[in-house]
Amino acid sequence: MPSIKQEMTSNRVPKVLPKHVPSAVCFRIPTTSYHMYTEEIMEKEIIFQVVKLHLNFTNEDSLLIYVNDKEQDYHDDICLAMMNEIKKDSPLSTVIFGGNPDIFTREMCSRLAEKLGKPVYLSCNLDPICDFLPIVEEKLLEKMVEMPDIF
Repeated sequence: MPSIKQEMTSNRVPKVLPKHVPSAVCFRIPTTSYHMYTEEIMEKEIIFQVVKLHLNFTNEDSLLIYVNDKEQDYHDDICLAMMNEIKKDSPLSTVIFGGNPDIFTREMCSRLAEKLGKPVYLSCNLDPICDFLPIVEEKLLEKMVEMPDIF
């Protein structure tokens, strides 16, 4: 007979749970929510897509944020930032995939993770030379205040 630990790591639901293991922790169903909105910034229509992820193996939400120009909708790179358990005031960030995301994207991802206190995946597919990247971040922060439930 397999142990309780082996049964909990499998895809099957154990028939009996030990008293010290709450069933909500072991068998939480992953959930996601999706929200998309557009903002006009310096005569360009920018698409913001926010996917809130709550996976069953962690007790915290994470966000996947896509930012694209409506005329050039592509997915070129993605960064991840999360809070550092050792140095609480400086989030860790890395490039998950993509060529060479600009430094602004990684920094913006870190600032969002710090502000929200949760892991943030960011794909900001805008021309890094454009002057409106700080405005894009500002609009995203405004939406966080306006609609905190989607973040």
